[in-house]
Formats: sequence, C-alpha cells, structure tokens
Amino acid sequence: MCPFYFFSIGGPHTDKIILDTNQDIAYDGIAWAADAAKYKQPTGFESKIDTSGAAKSCVGTATRAYCSANTCSSSAGMDAGCGAYHCAASSAGYYGCEADAYYFFSYPQDDNYQYLYETFPEVVTPMMGVDTERFQVWMRVAALPKFRKLYAVINSNLAKDEVVTFNIEANFDVSHFKGKKKGIETT
Repeated sequence: MCPFYFFSIGGPHTDKIILDTNQDIAYDGIAWAADAAKYKQPTGFESKIDTSGAAKSCVGTATRAYCSANTCSSSAGMDAGCGAYHCAASSAGYYGCEADAYYFFSYPQDDNYQYLYETFPEVVTPMMGVDTERFQVWMRVAALPKFRKLYAVINSNLAKDEVVTFNIEANFDVSHFKGKKKGIETT
C-alpha cells in the first residue's frame, strides 16, 4: 500500500475536501503528537451518542440544534443548554462520527465563549471541536510564507490512470490578502 497525501495551501481547515470516488481516505492520523498535545476540549465538555431518539427530536431537519432543559437532563443526563447533532451519512468519515447517528453535546459556559464548531460549522462538528486533526495541523506554525499542510491520506492503492475525484467546498476567501490555495496529491 502506498499512501497518497493531500496538501492544501492557504486555508485547509476552513475548506472542506471530500473524496467523491471509491478510494479509502483517512482524515485522521495526520497530526503530530506535539500538535495533539496542544489542543484539548474544555473541562466540562460532554458528548455522547443518543440511543433514545431524543436528539433526533431536538435536531429535526437541521444539522445541529439546542435542546430543552428537560431533554438535556432526562434524555442526555446533561445540564441545561445541551445540544444535539445529526451526523449525515455522506460525510461521516470526514466528520469523525457514525453515519446517520444522533449525538448530544454540552460545552461549559457556551453563552460566554464562541467555540470552534460555532465559528466553522461547515468543517467542525461539536463533538470534535479542537480534537480534529485537520485543525491541529492547520494551527501548526509555518516557517515560510509558502507552506504545505497535510490534509488527508488515501489508504488504497491507485492503479495507473485511475481517476480520483474530490468535492471541494471553499469556505475561506483568500483574495483580499492575495493568498492562493492549491491541492497537491503526492506519494
């Protein structure tokens, strides 16, 4: 097996790149141990998969929503102010959650702080937050103005002339500071 690496230059954490073809892609295992050691979810953070169906009732047709105090205490066993999240089957691997599963989550002092999942809801789930390796890699300081940051790894072997297709959602505009982004596939 020969892994392939993707590098995104300019803003990979805020952009969403999902493999659209049948190769096996991994979004984890890309951060250094030193990266992961710097970032932890806040003390008091809770997350759990919902088996009762109450999170689905909170979310409805949305991706995430806040639940009532009663739902938080009785169904989730959490303090008031918990939220619910639905992990879409189409991007479960990207988000690091189970396909089509519902979750409860709770952040401490949510009224006083803006957490990463609120800033970048299109690329970070409430359950992952700063524990997502793409964020940890992106936050690593680059020594030069042109740099590469590892984004993901294709774990399957690719045959000569095999087509690899990506669905790219560019969520961060770099034109105002004359920045550029490039995706690079390499061995």
